[in-house]
Amino acid sequence: MKHKLYLDKATRDQQAKELTAEGYTVRRYSTRNQLLHPMYVEDYPRQLSAEEKGFGNTLYNTYFAVLYGIDYS
Repeated sequence: MKHKLYLDKATRDQQAKELTAEGYTVRRYSTRNQLLHPMYVEDYPRQLSAEEKGFGNTLYNTYFAVLYGIDYS
């Protein structure tokens, strides 16, 4: 099973619709109060440089009040 996280609910729903059309089984969900690196969020608003993807950077503990996700297989 694979999963993806999004900031925007409409973007998540559009991706779920596309995956369903391709024949995947899709489950939509939301999660709250997450502390993770933005590289794990598909529609994070800016490109991350190589320095921001390594350990010890300031973005590593970014707080997200709500994230929308899909699980598909």
